[in-house]
Amino acid sequence: MHTVRTWRGVVGEIRWHTYTAAGIHGYTVSKPAGGPLTVRATVPLFDAFKLAQRPLTFVASVRLGKPPDQRDAEYVWPIESWTLSDGVFVAVLGLRIKGHHAAVPFRRSDIRAPYRVVG
Repeated sequence: MHTVRTWRGVVGEIRWHTYTAAGIHGYTVSKPAGGPLTVRATVPLFDAFKLAQRPLTFVASVRLGKPPDQRDAEYVWPIESWTLSDGVFVAVLGLRIKGHHAAVPFRRSDIRAPYRVVG
């Protein structure tokens, strides 16, 4: 089966609502031919109670634009199913979030300000 890698990243989270269920340090989002969108990530720390809750989302933190106009953003996907074994998290991601596109960007102009949806 041919796999098309869509992207790699370093910083991410697994969230239950606004709570961090697990921190991620290194992830790969990929889509096998004819298969679902998946993420494979290294999880150095997690909260077992929060991971047992639903719904969970995968959040990828990115920096958009070129200096000096860079801004922080987050791309968010719902998690349909997942496994966590020996610090390796593997999940099947949903394609849509409540009528939004598969990835919903967020940004904040001040690090202390809350995130808000962009366009």
